[in-house]
Amino acid sequence: MASTAPATAVADTATDLAKKTQNPVSDLISVPFENNANFNAGPDNKVLNVLNIKPVVPMKLNGT
Repeated sequence: MASTAPATAVADTATDLAKKTQNPVSDLISVPFENNANFNAGPDNKVLNVLNIKPVVPMKLNGT
């Protein structure tokens, strides 16, 4: 039987993650996707799908 982390440790981790997601300058990497569908595009009136991938990778500017 596998052992699991205590419930308080899991709750603390979830609380820390919730705080980091609300902080716009936290050290979390995010990769949001945005899909746009344009109908009746071009001479053949087809559907044009545009997928934008906008990765955000935090970087430190100084050594501290």
